Amino acid sequence: MIARSMSDPRKEQVLFMIAAGLMLVFYVFGLSLNVTGDAAKYAFISKQMASNGDWLSITIAGEPYLQKPQFLFWLSALSFKLFGVSNFSFKLPILLYSLLGFWATYRLGKSLYDERIGSMAASMMAFSLMLVLYNSDIHIDIVLQTNVVLSLWLLYEYVKTQRWIYLIAGTLAVGLSVLTKGPFGAMMPFFAIVGYAISQKKYRLLYQPQWLVFILLVFAVSIPAILPLYQQKGLEGIWFFIWENNIGRITGKYMGTTPDPVYYLHTLAYLLLPWTIVVGAGIYFQFKKFIMKQLLPQEHFLFWSIWVVFLILSVAQSKLPHYIQSLVPLLFILTANAWQHYFLRIKNPWKRAHQLLLSVLWGIILIVPLLFHLKKGIPFTAISLALLLFAIPVTHKLLPGKRLYLNTLIMALAMAFTLNVFLLPQLLKKQAQPIAARIINSEISDGEKVYHYNVTNLERQLEARLIKEAERSTSIHKTPNEKHFFLNYELMFYTNQRIHQIENGEQLQAVIDQKGAWIFADEKGKDEVLHWVNKGATIEAIPHFNLRRPARAIDIKKGKIVYEQLYLIHINTDQ
Repeated sequence: MIARSMSDPRKEQVLFMIAAGLMLVFYVFGLSLNVTGDAAKYAFISKQMASNGDWLSITIAGEPYLQKPQFLFWLSALSFKLFGVSNFSFKLPILLYSLLGFWATYRLGKSLYDERIGSMAASMMAFSLMLVLYNSDIHIDIVLQTNVVLSLWLLYEYVKTQRWIYLIAGTLAVGLSVLTKGPFGAMMPFFAIVGYAISQKKYRLLYQPQWLVFILLVFAVSIPAILPLYQQKGLEGIWFFIWENNIGRITGKYMGTTPDPVYYLHTLAYLLLPWTIVVGAGIYFQFKKFIMKQLLPQEHFLFWSIWVVFLILSVAQSKLPHYIQSLVPLLFILTANAWQHYFLRIKNPWKRAHQLLLSVLWGIILIVPLLFHLKKGIPFTAISLALLLFAIPVTHKLLPGKRLYLNTLIMALAMAFTLNVFLLPQLLKKQAQPIAARIINSEISDGEKVYHYNVTNLERQLEARLIKEAERSTSIHKTPNEKHFFLNYELMFYTNQRIHQIENGEQLQAVIDQKGAWIFADEKGKDEVLHWVNKGATIEAIPHFNLRRPARAIDIKKGKIVYEQLYLIHINTDQ
């Protein structure tokens, strides 16, 4: 009876809206999770910006922070001003900005093809592992993604209509992209327009005087990012912003090397779940049309904006999963177009492969909570199983394409539920820094200071500095050396007091001689502290799940997590 009623398109729409509402709820669950790594650094910068009122110059531990412009920090700092400092208020504006990105993806897909393609692309994007994960673990690229797809939509509308309103709005969006991640943010719009004009032999499009207005406006919007760099580092800072922080990552001169040329292929294979096979079909379909010279005119706008940037990122020596984030909306647009050709047929190898992937994913989703904790995992497995059992009768009598699409959305719901409601909370609840910060914030006395002493990180820092200095000695334009690269951003964000870094044994002895001090240390650091302190110290060992090496921390055979130990040491020489 339920399945028969689903022949009504209005009821299908209601079911989709329910799924979208549930997905939004699971996104919101991720907003309260603790921040780590880069997300903690961005949260601390935003907290510092909201506190000191300096919305232009970004510094950490007294050193200029030059790697990223201000836009993401403005969003979260404003949220801190309105709602106070918390995980939730740090991530909330990012999620709202992602919703804007979903809408911009819909508008671009609609403009390139039709409303159905736009709607499908936006929903695929929203129901993907990558968007769920990176709205919880915040990176700059999650904001850049929205600005890029917004600029592409507006500029394509300008190319079609030649209306100034679209040029001005698109220019502002490109400027915000630059204000988010530097000149890299302008790459996709540039290649999209140039590739489209050349492929369609519309060379006059490239010589329009309106592009002078475009350049001037992009520069004007970018001034808040450029001005502090010039004030702090002069021309060297501007050179770093324009060249070293972008081209330096491609050549490997800045930020290390990752030579794997297919890195983003296997990275996208899991980040685009549960749509991996579908995206593969979309890529195959687009390249097939390109080779056979059957691409529609507007598809060249899509083709060149994706694949030139993808090639640049693939040959770059510095690679991280989130660097590819800006391409995701466009990949889902071409994927939505391919769905009409490969996934509406009854018999198709792409469709069978996608169905097999869904089966494997359901098996993983149902068993993962039980592997982590049998008793605690049972309710979560039961809820995911309920979603699966609900999908079978509800979608049974739908047309094959609609049934497969809705089943994939329900699979994505189960994945987001398991990730944000069970798995990440289990992993992140054992983060030593927030626990130590709560103790410090409640027990610290007037006049006491807080220190961080991680000997292992200091050893890594020394090695990195030696390598960096060697690279700087061969460069005409010296890359600014940021001394705060290995600071404990999590402790800095969650603790109300300023965190002082201990960099060597002499500094440690000076700290120990003070009247009172709190020292957050690793195992080696703790041993060195106890070597100099004979009495008047209390030590609390705090279990810590190391997210940098999660595979080593999860003991599948014993069904438990193996935690590291970090230490909070309170020294009071009066005792």
